[in-house]
Amino acid sequence: MKTSIQQPEIIVLKGNDSKKYNKHYAKIMRGVVMNTERFSKDSPAWEIRDAVNLARIHAVYATRTGIECFTHESAMLIHGIPTWDNTPEIRAVKGNDRHIVDLKEVEICKHTVVSRKFLPSALMLSKKHVQNINGLPVESLVLTSLRIALSRPAIDAIVAVSEILHEVTSFSRFHQKDSRIAEKKVKDTLLTSLMNVRREYPRLFNYKRAELIINTADAGCENIAEAALLPFVCATFPNQYVTQYKIRARGNDYYADFAIPGLNLLIEFDGKGKMGSNENEFLDARQESIKRQQLLEMLGYSFIRVTWKELLSPRELMHHLLSVAVTQRENFREESSALRTLLESESVL
Repeated sequence: MKTSIQQPEIIVLKGNDSKKYNKHYAKIMRGVVMNTERFSKDSPAWEIRDAVNLARIHAVYATRTGIECFTHESAMLIHGIPTWDNTPEIRAVKGNDRHIVDLKEVEICKHTVVSRKFLPSALMLSKKHVQNINGLPVESLVLTSLRIALSRPAIDAIVAVSEILHEVTSFSRFHQKDSRIAEKKVKDTLLTSLMNVRREYPRLFNYKRAELIINTADAGCENIAEAALLPFVCATFPNQYVTQYKIRARGNDYYADFAIPGLNLLIEFDGKGKMGSNENEFLDARQESIKRQQLLEMLGYSFIRVTWKELLSPRELMHHLLSVAVTQRENFREESSALRTLLESESVL
């Protein structure tokens, strides 16, 4: 799930430097530009967006004093982990002058990266968990997941904590016993840290909500799409689903993103990203996927394939999951759950 992102080349301008750095440079914020020579009109939008995200972090650190560490999604980006919001606000703990800074939109090769803000905070959770990555002070991944669970919207938080769990546990579908033991240890650490924060700041956060998010997050989610699908599977089938579900068939092991064993139902993200990087790889992978599905259907399993568009339409996605569940078992009944109540309270459902 961790990605390798080339660090941006930024320059803090002095005097009349703006004339010197005009061609092949984009303005990131007042007084800071980024070298754009590696981009062209054929560069994918996500590559430019990722570069601007990191450039903004470097630019803020280069031009603002008193920054103690970057937090939230900014910390995830520095650690190389993608975020559900693909252009997040810049967040950091800052010891002084905590004014919000507007970060204007950036245009590179006809791609526009939307404007965002730098949002400083005074709340330092633990100085001993601050690391240095590429010259930037940043909270550890474990502390980042705790802070996100305490303060971010439910979907963003569950996605982030799941991604971080996957990374810090080195989760492997082929060694699930050891991976689940590692996951439990990390979650126990998070819950203990949560209690410590609660003792120090008893009224600052909704701690029950954060505990629910930590318990819902799952290290078995291998990418951001699976992590985004998790809360909806969990809300629809509480206590019934399994991630990275292993099925042995014809001498081979197959793994489903999500399974509802009681319904013989497999739920998977139907994304092209899993299908290779060129047309031939895509066609080969697509053919293998069709053969795999046909084999598992012969064993009595049914499939729900979820598209990226459905992930962005939560109510329609929930309706889809429920309607298929009813066709699998006529007497299937929706169960209430704390997670579903939370998603409804945040107007997700």
